Amino acid sequence: MINPALLAAGIGQSALRTRMALYLAMDEPSGTVYLDSASGVNPGAGHGTLTRVSGKVGAGAAQFDGSTAYIDVASNPAAEIAAADMSISAWVNPTTPSALAVVAGKTIFGNNSWALYLNTTKFWFQVRATAASGYFAQADANYVTGTWVHLIGIRQAGVITLYVNGAAQTATGTNTEVPATSASAFVVGAASSHTAQLYAGQIDEVGLWSRALTAAEIAYLAGGGRP
Repeated sequence: MINPALLAAGIGQSALRTRMALYLAMDEPSGTVYLDSASGVNPGAGHGTLTRVSGKVGAGAAQFDGSTAYIDVASNPAAEIAAADMSISAWVNPTTPSALAVVAGKTIFGNNSWALYLNTTKFWFQVRATAASGYFAQADANYVTGTWVHLIGIRQAGVITLYVNGAAQTATGTNTEVPATSASAFVVGAASSHTAQLYAGQIDEVGLWSRALTAAEIAYLAGGGRP
């Protein structure tokens, strides 16, 4: 199916889907299954007090309660990121600040982890293999609860950059180590353990690529576009 918005943005019809490992649009009207429109083989399973609400983009989004809710994507080779370059994106609307909460990613409490996070004041993007420092990028400004924000985390040639509403943030990280693949689940709204770093608020349009997105693709997604 031709996507006129992609063409208007100067992006090839299939370019944005190139090496796209996962895309959860959150548009299902009911149920606990969140379909993967990238490959169809990585659906997410909703758990806890997870509510379907109106989306920032498209028909729906997921509301997380901050204590029990998460979406689990069982480990699958198509959703493993072990390449040198990667991108992860999501629309987020936090309702409650947290000491540390996961928006989406694979988190194993240290090694071989990558995820979008928020803490009490800022959004983060982390990619870590084994190093203890220099592995995350941070938003320039504090976030505001109750406000939709688009996040993209990109690791390219060892440089870790966070984009907020399409703008690259100045605090970048550098890590030449590449995380290994793991058996942990890709989780939206919590750490891969499912019991820690739980997020409170809404999340929409979670995407994952085993490459760095281009400037045109970043602008397109931050402007409300979708694959």
